[in-house]
Amino acid sequence: MDYFILFFFFIFFSVIGYLLGSVLLGVIIAKRKRINIRSIGSGNVGSTNITRALGLKIGFITFSWDCVKSWIAIAFATLIYSATKNIFVEKNTFIDNGYIVYAGGFFAVVGHCFPIKYVITLFRNKFHFDFCKELKGGKGAATTAGFFMALSPWIFILTFILFWVFLAITRYVSVSSMCAIFLGFVFATVPNLNFMYMMDLGPEVTIVNVGNSVSNFTDPKINYQMFESYLYSNIVFTFFIFALVTYMHKVNIKKLINGNESKLGSRKNKK
Repeated sequence: MDYFILFFFFIFFSVIGYLLGSVLLGVIIAKRKRINIRSIGSGNVGSTNITRALGLKIGFITFSWDCVKSWIAIAFATLIYSATKNIFVEKNTFIDNGYIVYAGGFFAVVGHCFPIKYVITLFRNKFHFDFCKELKGGKGAATTAGFFMALSPWIFILTFILFWVFLAITRYVSVSSMCAIFLGFVFATVPNLNFMYMMDLGPEVTIVNVGNSVSNFTDPKINYQMFESYLYSNIVFTFFIFALVTYMHKVNIKKLINGNESKLGSRKNKK
C-alpha cells in the first residue's frame, strides 16, 4: 500500500513539475508584444535571448520565472508530501522516500526544455521534428538554478558565484552555464552541502543513518545528509539534469568547436 502511495506521489509531483516547466513566460510576453522570439537572435526562449531581443527588464523577469518554477514545484510537492504523512502505514517508508518531492523540480527542467505543446505536436506528427521547431523550449540552465536553490542553499550560492566567475573569464554564457551545472552535480556528492532544508518531517522521528545505526531526532529540521537514499537521489537527479542541459546546448558546443559562438556583449546574435 505504501509503495503504491509513493508511486502515485511520484507521478503526481512529476506531472505538476512538468506542467510548470512548460510555462515559458518569455514566449508569452513576446507574443503579447507581437514578437516571435524564436525567429530573433539565437531563436532560444531563454533569458539570454529574451534580454537581447526585449531588454534587460523582460530578460530579468523571464530569468526569475524560469528559475523559480522548479523551486515552486518542489515546494508544492514538499507541502503535499508532509501534509499526507499520516496515510502511510510504515512511517519509515515516509521518512526514507521523501526525496521523491525533487522529482517535481527535475521534471520542471524537462518541461522547460520540452514543453507540453512541443511533445503533443511531436506525437501528432509522428516524430517529425521539423513540425515542432516553433514550439521548442529553452536550455534549462535557469530552471536548474531553481532546482539547486531547493536542494541546498549552499549549492545554489556556489554555482551562482561560479557561473559569474566563468562568465567573467570566458564571456560565454553557454560555457558558464554548463560548467556551473556540472559543478552543481559534483557538489551534490558532498554530504555537508545537501541539507534538504525544505523537508520537515516533524519532531521525534526514528531514522536509520548511513551504516545502519539507529538515531532519534527531536529537532523538526532533520539532517537529511545522513540518509543514503537522499544522497543517491541527489546524485542521480543532478547528473541527469547536467546531461539534459548539456544536450540542450549541443548547438552551442558545435559553435564553440567551430569558433563562432557569440560572447556576452557581442552584437552578433549567434548563440
